[in-house]
Amino acid sequence: MIDEGIDTGPILYQRRTEFGPEERTFAATYKRLIRELEALFVDNIDDMVTVHFSAIPQKEKGTYHRTSDLPKEFAGWDSVIQDEIARLRRLMNR
Repeated sequence: MIDEGIDTGPILYQRRTEFGPEERTFAATYKRLIRELEALFVDNIDDMVTVHFSAIPQKEKGTYHRTSDLPKEFAGWDSVIQDEIARLRRLMNR
């Protein structure tokens, strides 16, 4: 649910998403998460419209990230996640 904060409202619905081996880049996982979010919304729209749901408070404070929070050395959204994380760690440990 939306409240006055950023990503702080109660959770209405959620599901775990497993990524396949073909979803290796940041861009691919983002696209998959958007599809999963849309499906979750469609699957539950009737309950949301008729207010037949239980809102669950978040266990921790929500988070919000900006592109400017990324390291300047970030290679981009089409980079392979595991390779890019390893590369950035090597750069930071120099």
